[in-house]
Amino acid sequence: MHNAILLQAYRLSEQLLGIESSMVDKVVSAGEATPGKKARGVETVTIQGQTLPLIDLRKLLGLSHELLNKEERLLITSGPHPVALRVDSFHSVLELPPERFPSLESGCRPYDEAVAPGVVRLLGGLLLIRDVESLAKLSKKK
Repeated sequence: MHNAILLQAYRLSEQLLGIESSMVDKVVSAGEATPGKKARGVETVTIQGQTLPLIDLRKLLGLSHELLNKEERLLITSGPHPVALRVDSFHSVLELPPERFPSLESGCRPYDEAVAPGVVRLLGGLLLIRDVESLAKLSKKK
């Protein structure tokens, strides 16, 4: 597909969650992570010697959440302030046509609703993470 946006799709309970492939540095098994102490009100994990804020998407999206288990996956985001996003499992790589990709800054809304700061639900039902920084700020408040 010409100019398609590549997304990595993950399962989170019965929900599909997408994130642009360019926003993901790596994915690791939760079994590779060592739970840490809260820092500035946010849970942390240590992965390969790096301590990262852990964003529990289940909690932020109002889903049932339990203790982190070894079967889950942690998405490590790229960028200057990486975080670990907790998901259940990898689902697939999706190609999204640019016209279906929400531009949150413009007046165009190819999405159904904003679910949480930085997360929108596309018309097909896929939750799409657009802004990890906003999610990190929200997780400090919960």
